[in-house]
Amino acid sequence: MQLKTKVLFINASRNREGNTEKMGERFLSGIDHDTLFLNDYKIYQLGQHFPDDQMATVLNAMEQADTIVIGTPVYWHTMSGPLKTFIDRLYELDRPLKALSGKKLYFLMQGAAPSKETLQHTPFILSRVASQYDMKYMGAATAPDNMADLQNVLRQNL
Repeated sequence: MQLKTKVLFINASRNREGNTEKMGERFLSGIDHDTLFLNDYKIYQLGQHFPDDQMATVLNAMEQADTIVIGTPVYWHTMSGPLKTFIDRLYELDRPLKALSGKKLYFLMQGAAPSKETLQHTPFILSRVASQYDMKYMGAATAPDNMADLQNVLRQNL
């Protein structure tokens, strides 16, 4: 995937045009960006090695961006399976990882009724990923109606 911009939105939902997509588009309103729909890529589980794995393709897209926005729905009180698999796969890669180093990371999540624990632990996981891979964690919006502060941070840091 060749990016046209320096801002990448990774939609980790199963639904290409669902609420996560709407939240991401609203968050990035007026900002030129590329969208990567994570379900379009074969990323196998940690420890599985198949020739058609596309983890490197996703990492290549991330390497082209300066700003990465990851959006996920809440399924079973946490992030989507594709996002969790992607994060798990990072574990097997050497650090520092050029594709992620120095990138600004924003996190969006939405769901019908995420628990208090979900609202705490899911953004924490993304903040740890950022820390482990030399990214700058810019914050999280945990519902479509609480994005304004994070949008201000984004606009100030583009």
